[in-house]
Amino acid sequence: MRELVAQTLRINDVQSCTSLASFISRVTNDNPYFIRQQLMALKDDGLLRFGSDGWIWNVDEIMEEINDDSTSGDVVAILSLKMKRLPSLTKEALKICACIGSRIDFYILGLCVREMESCDREDNETIIAKSAISEACNEGLLVVTKNEDGVVFTHDSVREAAYTLLEPEERAGFHLRLGQILHKHIWSHLYEDYLFTISAQLARGLSLITDEEDRISTAHIFQKTGEKSLAANAFAEAHFFFAKGSSLLRDEDWGNHFRLCADIYLQQADSAALTTDFRDMDNCLGALFDKCKDHSPVDYLNASYIKVRALTARDDQAAVGIALEALSLVGETFPSQNLAKHTMLGFAQIYPRLKFKSKNFFFQLPPVTDKQMIATLRMCDELVNAAMGFNQELVPFLCFRMIKLSLKHGISPSLPSGKCVSVFFVCTMLLLTQTNAVFRSSCSTRPLWCLPCSLWISSRRGSYIWRNCFKSAESKTQRQRKPCQPYSSYMGDYVHAE
Repeated sequence: MRELVAQTLRINDVQSCTSLASFISRVTNDNPYFIRQQLMALKDDGLLRFGSDGWIWNVDEIMEEINDDSTSGDVVAILSLKMKRLPSLTKEALKICACIGSRIDFYILGLCVREMESCDREDNETIIAKSAISEACNEGLLVVTKNEDGVVFTHDSVREAAYTLLEPEERAGFHLRLGQILHKHIWSHLYEDYLFTISAQLARGLSLITDEEDRISTAHIFQKTGEKSLAANAFAEAHFFFAKGSSLLRDEDWGNHFRLCADIYLQQADSAALTTDFRDMDNCLGALFDKCKDHSPVDYLNASYIKVRALTARDDQAAVGIALEALSLVGETFPSQNLAKHTMLGFAQIYPRLKFKSKNFFFQLPPVTDKQMIATLRMCDELVNAAMGFNQELVPFLCFRMIKLSLKHGISPSLPSGKCVSVFFVCTMLLLTQTNAVFRSSCSTRPLWCLPCSLWISSRRGSYIWRNCFKSAESKTQRQRKPCQPYSSYMGDYVHAE
């Protein structure tokens, strides 16, 4: 430390710096950046002076000054006092930089300075920004990036000190104003690039948004940011922004802005489930079930899908009942008795339509366009997952139903699992009845069955069932299974036999 202080002050006698170095070491924790700032502060306060014989200081005088001034020795406080002596435009630029982040582009800084200071200069944003930060760069508070397209703080403590230029009660309003400026004035082709910056500023000033138009527009911004986070698999960030968006919505908005409310609550519930925040998920789904059951079956079905998926992941058998109830609301009922008979009937309904089709038949089907049908097939697919664990006898019937719906309405992402599962069960039934010749003949003459069956066998879930079912076929004894509730126990008044 003595050598560093001596080199900074260009003093040859290192031992003469012992007392000053001891003081500097104690107040800066030996941080080289803080050492420089502390020496500069002592010089500004007249406690470190340059005379005819070189640098002069008095440690006792310095200690006395520290005892009288509570900010002395505190690097953040020293930096804050130093910033307050800067020109007003530079201080405003430092505030903006501190609010936005450790790094800020010249374009964003210049845009904010122009709008915050009502600058009438015709210069572009980069010139305005460079003019505003020139003094801060000279003082070593900011440095220009290598690409010369922005600036960064030289240390986190500098940003902390710049943020203290804003009084605590002013900060929320300042953040809100920055977010609104960027939202309204940023170039349209750059909006997506700075979407997270805009949303972060608006989120910090959320409590000050009261105007209805501002509330709704800000909710849309948070929704868009959450969707972008979700697309990047940033589930925690997505949940944060969706929650901010829903906090802006009021009960009466369900009547005036139903689509916005339903979408944000669905996305918040989905991201909450992905982050295992099941309490928030249940709160959002409760609101959706209450508002959508009689008005929007599709949204009710999508909300139920999120619930079923979460319950299935936690091995909760209530998932089957919730899925069946939701499907019944869109007209997809399931028999509560004689399930085997209905399963064979379902197979008989689709088999003639697939009998002479090639393996490319399904790929030639048009995609599903009806939102309700897309949600129905997705729920059926998730119900297959739930039924695998708690009600296996429902699975083949459910898969035949999925194929029947797909043949009628078009192909969807949920079709492959339904096709593969159903083909597997058909093949298994043929094998267990010792009609291997029929199975071999079917595979050789109908390529449609071969591809999905091989895909299903290669899957983790399919290989498990395939392996255990063939154990039963070889031994001709029924494998002992873990007892589960009968299918009828999941039924309620909402399900009727077909």
